[in-house]
Amino acid sequence: MLGDRNGLGLRQLLLAFSLVLGLGMQPFVLGGPLRRSARDSTTIRILFTGDILLSRNVRREIETTGRSPWDSLSAFFHTADAVLGNFEGAVGRATDCLPGPADLCFAVPESLLSVLSGSGFTGFSLANNHSHDLGATGLERTAAALRTRGFLAATSEGSPWFRSIRGRRFAILALDLVPGRDGLSDTVPSPAIARALRTARAFSDYVIVFAHWGRELRDWPDPSQTAAARWMARRGADLIIGCHSHVIQSPDSQVGIPVFYSLGNHVFDQKYPESKRGLIADCKFNAEGVHCGQVFTHAIPGSFNPILAGRSGFPSSTHPVPDRPRQSASTLGSPADSIGLFLENAPDGSGSRFTVTMPGDRAWRGPFRHRLAAQCFRDSAGSPLLFSLESHFSPLDGTVSIRPYVYALGPAGLYAKWRGSGLAWPLLDAGFAEGDEHTLCALHRGDSFVAPDPANAATRIAAYQWNGFGFSLTKDAEAGARCADFFL
Repeated sequence: MLGDRNGLGLRQLLLAFSLVLGLGMQPFVLGGPLRRSARDSTTIRILFTGDILLSRNVRREIETTGRSPWDSLSAFFHTADAVLGNFEGAVGRATDCLPGPADLCFAVPESLLSVLSGSGFTGFSLANNHSHDLGATGLERTAAALRTRGFLAATSEGSPWFRSIRGRRFAILALDLVPGRDGLSDTVPSPAIARALRTARAFSDYVIVFAHWGRELRDWPDPSQTAAARWMARRGADLIIGCHSHVIQSPDSQVGIPVFYSLGNHVFDQKYPESKRGLIADCKFNAEGVHCGQVFTHAIPGSFNPILAGRSGFPSSTHPVPDRPRQSASTLGSPADSIGLFLENAPDGSGSRFTVTMPGDRAWRGPFRHRLAAQCFRDSAGSPLLFSLESHFSPLDGTVSIRPYVYALGPAGLYAKWRGSGLAWPLLDAGFAEGDEHTLCALHRGDSFVAPDPANAATRIAAYQWNGFGFSLTKDAEAGARCADFFL
C-alpha cells in the first residue's frame, strides 16, 4: 500500500546493431559511484518509454491496418535486456467506465493486447491517472491480463516489485501522483513512500521509480516534481522515470541520480506537434553506476506509430551519489541458528513474497503486502530476532493499521515473541537506523490511543530499545538524534 491508496531475462536478438551504431551510441556516466558493492563487470541495459495508449484513435489504426505500433522499433527493443513503458488505460468495456468524460476513459479490449507480443516490451507501469478508469476491478483485470502474457505489471498498490536480471536484483516503485477518476493518488513525501524506498534499497541492487506526475502539455517540470525527485533520491532511488505531461521535459540530475521528468508520448493520439515526439531513456546498470543516453522518437506522419529520430547524451551530474550499503538478504545469528530474510517474486507474478529461511533447510513464506517492512536485529544476548511492520486490525483502536511485531526462532520455526499495536502512540513508520540495531526509531501520528484522531497532521519521533519483552521508550539524547536523522 502506497501513499493515499487503499488497497526482466536477456534479449538475444541483435537485428538493430547497425542502426544503433548509426545513431552514435555513447555511454554517459551519471552520478558517480554506485550505492552497492561492485561484484563483477556485468552490464544490464534497460530501455524506458513514455505514455502508451491502446484506445481511441490508436485502437482504430491498429484494427484498420492490422499493423503493430512497434513494427519499426521491435528490433531495436530486442537489443536490450528489458523494455518498460507507461501503460495508460484499463482492460475492459467502455460501459464499465467510472463517471467522467467518455473520451478520457481509456478502455482497452483484452484481444488488443496481442499487439504487444513480439514488440520487445517486458513490462509496464500501471500507476497513472487512467489505470483506474474502470475502477479497481479494471486495474486488477489489466494487471492479470499482462502477467498472463509474461509481462511485468507494476502497480502502485504492490510496490516495490522485485525482478532479477542476470544476477542483479531490481526494485521497481510505480507511483501515481495525479488523481484519476477514483480520486486516489500517491503522496510524496509520505511515510509510506519512504518505507517503500527503504525496503527497495535494502533488498535490491538498483531502485527504479516510475513517477506519474506534473501537468499535461507543460515541457518543464514543476517545482513539486524537482522537490519530489530530490526527496526520493535521498531515500534510495537510483533512477527516476517520469510520465504524464505527454510532451518531453528535459532530464536532469538530483542528488547525483538521473531524473527523466517526462518521456513524452510513445504511442498516443494527441494532435499537438510536441505530443508526437517521444524520448526513450537508454540506461545501462553496472559496477560503475548508471549510464544513460537519450533516444528520440516521433510519430510517422499520418500515423501514431513511432520511429527512431536520433540520440543524444544525458547532462552530467556534479553531485556524488552517497555510498549506501545494499543487501539482497539479511542474515543474523551463527550458522547453527541463523535467520535469513529476503524478498522474491511470487510464482504467479502477482507481487513479491516475503521469505524467512531457518536452520535445517526450513523456510516460511507469505505475501509481502501484509508486511510493510522487515529487519533482523539481535537481543542483548545476541539471539537473532525479526522485526516486522504489518497491516492488521487491532481492538485497541478498532482500525486496520500499521502494527509492529517481533519474531523469534523456536524449534518449530518462527513464532511471534511480541505484538505491539502502535508502541506508545499510533504508528506511521518504524525501523532500525543503519549501524544501530539496538535503537528502534518510530514516526508516530500526533494523536493518541486515548483520543484517536487519524486526520491529525502532526507527527512525533520517538526512540525505543528492546527490553527482552517489548520495546521501551528511551530518552537517550544520542538515540533521539539518530532517530531524527533517520526520518529526515
